[in-house]
Amino acid sequence: MTATAPVPLEPVDERTFVRMIRYALATGGERMHFRPGFRPLQQGIGPDRELRHRQLTGEDTLQLAGYFLDRAKVPARLSESECDAAQALYLFYELEGEALIEAQMQPTHGGISLHIDLIRPMPHPAEIELVES
Repeated sequence: MTATAPVPLEPVDERTFVRMIRYALATGGERMHFRPGFRPLQQGIGPDRELRHRQLTGEDTLQLAGYFLDRAKVPARLSESECDAAQALYLFYELEGEALIEAQMQPTHGGISLHIDLIRPMPHPAEIELVES
């Protein structure tokens, strides 16, 4: 009997990442944490809960950070500036019409830790008036 080599884990793909965010939005999530060695964690309504996903690796969190860095925008006033200084990057990921996701990243043992806030769109003003009346 011959042993087969273990199949290497693939980093979290963007489709899976978006599914995690949509799950959090549907279940009252407000903040999510992605750290190497842990399962993704959701905070919001009710107790904190781990998502049904494997423990993340350092490659997973680097891949997740890449999704935000790919969309990082430099404000127009800074990108057109003649100043040769560092420019601020705003780390937002948008699910159009569903949520704006803001990330904070920190170096941690084994990779990068991501803490993301889920920002839902404001309701239409007419809907607010209906509720208030």
